[in-house]
Amino acid sequence: MKPKAYVVTQGPANGEVFKRCLPERLTSEVYFAQGGGWSSAMSLAGSILAVKERPVALVVDAESEHEAVIEERRGFTRSFLRQTSVAVPFEVFLAIPEIEVLLFQSKPLLSRLTDKTISDVQFEAARHHPKKWLAAAGIDYPKDVTRLLNRLTEEDLATLRSHELIRGLSDFLTRVLADNASPPGRDYRRTVQI
Repeated sequence: MKPKAYVVTQGPANGEVFKRCLPERLTSEVYFAQGGGWSSAMSLAGSILAVKERPVALVVDAESEHEAVIEERRGFTRSFLRQTSVAVPFEVFLAIPEIEVLLFQSKPLLSRLTDKTISDVQFEAARHHPKKWLAAAGIDYPKDVTRLLNRLTEEDLATLRSHELIRGLSDFLTRVLADNASPPGRDYRRTVQI
């Protein structure tokens, strides 16, 4: 069966997180593809839009919390994908600062997932540099993602699903899957900052 939409991420670990957090009714009709980094993920999304002509959600790290850097990344990515989309719906989701921030929804959740006692100060600092914090805590995020995801309870999943990034991605996929043949002129091409 041909996928009805694509989610393009910067790596397979991020795709695994989204597969676990999104409802199965969406993931069963979506193909999760990964690029090696931001530019290759953007190129892959552009290729899918141009060749496969299927809706694409591109989810990449903002790699910054500075508004000027975020705006520049957003503008460049939108402009690039707009050139390749030819009326195919797409959305760009920027995770601020990095996609791993999804695991940092609450201090108790992070403490349980990592088996570490975390102070309020450590938690706030960790939210600004999630990749760096996970590495310092001895967690190899891409390699250990399955182990971390297997520790999630239904309550944890509900918490992750309430994050703006997951909600936005779910809303976009629900919309494009329900309206796979969107009428010409309908423009889903916007960037969502999370």
